[in-house]
Amino acid sequence: MEQRVLTWALQHSDPETIRSLKDIDLDSPEWKEKYEILKAVMDSPSDFDVLVEYLDKYTNPDSDIDTKVDLLEEMEMLLSNIDLANDFVKLDNFSIIIDGLQSEEPLIQIGCAWIVGTIAQNNPIGRDVVLSHQALDYLLILLADTNNRRVRGKAIYALSAILKNNPEVVKEFENRDGLEAFINILRSGEDTQNQSKTLFVMNSLIPDCPSIIDMGNVLIPIIEDLLKSQAVSLIGNSVSILLSLLDGNNKNRELVLNSNIPTILMNFQEQLESTNEYGDFDYEIEVLVSIISILYQ
Repeated sequence: MEQRVLTWALQHSDPETIRSLKDIDLDSPEWKEKYEILKAVMDSPSDFDVLVEYLDKYTNPDSDIDTKVDLLEEMEMLLSNIDLANDFVKLDNFSIIIDGLQSEEPLIQIGCAWIVGTIAQNNPIGRDVVLSHQALDYLLILLADTNNRRVRGKAIYALSAILKNNPEVVKEFENRDGLEAFINILRSGEDTQNQSKTLFVMNSLIPDCPSIIDMGNVLIPIIEDLLKSQAVSLIGNSVSILLSLLDGNNKNRELVLNSNIPTILMNFQEQLESTNEYGDFDYEIEVLVSIISILYQ
């Protein structure tokens, strides 16, 4: 291998540059410094070697919780590289990450759910491996059992990555009462950030899970309550899923017309237009106009 690389380098080098090399004093301080830098680079471990080292340290019984949490964060950053992620899931002790979803320590649950989501994100190979380790079941258990909003947020993130553009798994998710778990989050009255994430994920699932449209009698009252809260963070995703629920569905249209949602939306439109000096709410206003148009067409 080295011989081929050397041959290629010589064939593609400038002849004058090659001839000038004979005048270089390799013992000079300048070239010794360059050699040491190059040697350090060549001898440094690859990102995969670093991942293996981190995972070994994580599984070490002597590592305390703080150390493990730090290691999970470091691994997650490296695993945004899809090629690295696909090599990582082939390791014999990779399953320890999935096992972490069942940990009693919330910080470990957060780190492991984060890694699962990052591995599965836009990566069919990584997604299939985490699914083969029953990640879907463990994430749904985590979603149902935890009272920690940060744990729940990372579980939603991981589920979103696993379910995206994956109709078969979406069906499994639905059969395992995953939609009911999402509905419970929307009803929970917990922080608006997780409610907004849940609305976004549910809306993105509609093409693969049209039964969400049939849940209008459940979702529309929930959306009404969320809009009444006047939380700005909820407006965009609330009106987006509402628009999806109304698309060609007269039953949902009647449900909305018989609620306070039209009045709330018109008030929101007025408020947003009066504060939209920099165009921050262009999308929300556009969706609100579309919804009101559908309702009163």
